[in-house]
Amino acid sequence: MSEPAPMVSPPTGAEPVRRPSRIWAFLVRLIRLAILFGMIVAIALLWQQVDDINSIRAAFGDRLDEVRTRLAETRAAQMPATELERRLTVLQTELDSTQEQARATARQVEPVLELLRQGRPAWYRAEALYLMQMANQALQLRGDAPAALRALWLADKNLEVLGDPRFLPVRETLAREMAMLRALPTVDVPGISLQLSTLAAGVEQWPLRHHVPSHWAANPPQAEQASRPAELWGQFLAAMRQLIEIRRNEEPIAALVSPELERLQRLHTILQLQAARLALLQRDADTFRRELDSALGSLSTYFDVADPEVRSAREQLEALREMPIDPKRPDLSGSLAQLRTLEAEMVMP
Repeated sequence: MSEPAPMVSPPTGAEPVRRPSRIWAFLVRLIRLAILFGMIVAIALLWQQVDDINSIRAAFGDRLDEVRTRLAETRAAQMPATELERRLTVLQTELDSTQEQARATARQVEPVLELLRQGRPAWYRAEALYLMQMANQALQLRGDAPAALRALWLADKNLEVLGDPRFLPVRETLAREMAMLRALPTVDVPGISLQLSTLAAGVEQWPLRHHVPSHWAANPPQAEQASRPAELWGQFLAAMRQLIEIRRNEEPIAALVSPELERLQRLHTILQLQAARLALLQRDADTFRRELDSALGSLSTYFDVADPEVRSAREQLEALREMPIDPKRPDLSGSLAQLRTLEAEMVMP
């Protein structure tokens, strides 16, 4: 039998310490590798998520662009329809208005066409009837007797052209009415109006009753002084005579008016004359005479009646007051009523 190997005792000193250090170093390296591997895995996962997010965003953007494109196409497809509907509405409105105007024109033209169908006599009768209506309006509304006379004369000429004996009573009445119009006194409205305008324009130059006379104004100072005592005494006496004047007046002395009141008095008189002129144009005889009376009162109250211009203005106003600016107007409805009666009898079957 062989002898057992001898027991080897572990070395003493540093050999037992180096083995644990190597183990810790290996563990540290292993942990570092694990951490590095984990970081790489985490970065890979994050990168994948970023790619997924970018893909989702790109897909969402493409979808949004598609939706916007479809919306724009839809709007573009709807716009012409809306515009067409609007234009159709406008055209329909214009068509309705044109049809209404056409119907109104037809209603207005229908009487004329009816007259044309009836022939020339119906046309002359209608024209005579219209002229008689115009004559009544001219006389009653405007007081224009010459225009009314001219209209009646033309109506009589139309009836004369017809030569129908049934219109002889109407022509007889027309003759009487024209004779009454010729008998009316002629009123020169333009001449009277111009006369009143001239008087109103002259009010500014008429002297007022309570105005300071010109001969009472102070004399200008003399340029040269008298050298002799006699001349000085004579000038003194002359100056005293001009300063002191004694007069007897049984009427109360009126106070002088201010420039503002003087202007007001002149404007008041001008307005009275213009109001009389307006009443003349309207053929309002009562107002015309009332305004002329007021103007005559203003002349007596405010102005110097001894002045020639004021006295002439008073005479003109008194003469105008007596003029008949609106004579009694005759009744011209007799011939019109007769013609209407005959027209109704001739139209009836």
